[in-house]
Amino acid sequence: MDGIPIIYATKERRFKVDLFTFDCPKCGKTHTHGYGEGHRVSHCHDSDLFPQGYILKEKRNEPI
Repeated sequence: MDGIPIIYATKERRFKVDLFTFDCPKCGKTHTHGYGEGHRVSHCHDSDLFPQGYILKEKRNEPI
């Protein structure tokens, strides 16, 4: 998917459900999506910020 940005999200568990969350680099709000890597439609109020959505990837803690 050329030209679609990649966003790295953190896996969280809320109410027994796995989710992805991240602080949006465009609108500054925290967005939540269902868990799983792949293409998503933007949750920004201004749909022009990510007109083609984004690709979510899991942010992994790498050992030091």
